[in-house]
Amino acid sequence: MRALVTGATGFIGSQLVSRLDQPVVLSRHPQRAEKQLELYGVTVYGWDSDNEPPPAAAFEGIDVIFHLAGESVGEGRWNAAKKKRISDSRVNATRRLVDTLNVLENPPKVLVSASAIGYYGSRGEELLDETALEGDDFLAEVCFAWEQAALTAEKAGLRVVTVRTGIVLGRGGGALAQMLTPFKLGLGGRLGSGHQWMSWIHIDDEVGLLLHATIFPVPEFALKLAVGEFAEVLLGSQRVVPRVAQQSGYEFHHPQLDGALERILYVGK
Repeated sequence: MRALVTGATGFIGSQLVSRLDQPVVLSRHPQRAEKQLELYGVTVYGWDSDNEPPPAAAFEGIDVIFHLAGESVGEGRWNAAKKKRISDSRVNATRRLVDTLNVLENPPKVLVSASAIGYYGSRGEELLDETALEGDDFLAEVCFAWEQAALTAEKAGLRVVTVRTGIVLGRGGGALAQMLTPFKLGLGGRLGSGHQWMSWIHIDDEVGLLLHATIFPVPEFALKLAVGEFAEVLLGSQRVVPRVAQQSGYEFHHPQLDGALERILYVGK
C-alpha cells in the first residue's frame, strides 16, 4: 500500500508516517517536513493549501490518502481570524485536494479524511454514535462542511472514510500535554462542574484505526477529540461510542482510560 499523508508533521500525522512504508507527504513547509520525517524515507511535495490545489505528480502510484491537515483548535484564542483559519484549513483545503483528485487519470482508491466528534456538538448524557445528527455550534458546522467536502471525492471513484476523532492521548503532544501542565504547577482541577463527558482515544488506537479504515469498506465511523468560545468545547459533554469501528472488527489496544494513561505516563520511565 503506497500512501500519501497531509498533516504529516502533526501529533497524529507523525505517528502515522512512522507506520507507513516510504509515504509521500504534502506540506506547506517541505524542507521542515523533510528534516522532521527523514527517518521514515518520505518523499515531500510542497502544497500551499490556502491558495492552490496540490500537485498532481504527488499522487502517482498512490493507493490511499490520509488527509489530516488542519489548523489547531486548541492553540490560540478563538477570535474571528482564528475561526476562519480553523474552517478554511479544513473545508477549503479539502475542496482543493478533491479538485486535484477529480482530474487524475488514475486516482487513489481510498481517501481517509480526518474529522472530529465536534460534529455532534454538546449533547449532555445522550449516547452518540455515527447515526446521530450533526450539532449546531461552530465546530459542528465546520465538521459537517469538512466531511461533505471530502465525500465529493466519491465522484472520482474513491471510497471515502471520514474519521470523527475525540481527544487523542499520547506522549509528546496532543491534548494531554496541555492538560498536564496546570497539574504539574499545582493548579489543576475539574473543568466546570466536572460532570461532562469527554470522549478520548490513545494515539496507538488512533493510528490503528486510520490504517484499519484503508482495509475495511466501512461508512463514516466516529471515534473520539474535543479538548473564549473554545471553552464551550472543554465544558461540553460528548458521550460518543465508536460503534462502526467495533462492528468492522477493530479491537482497541487501550479501551480503558487508566490503562491508557499508565501506558503514556509511566511505561518506559
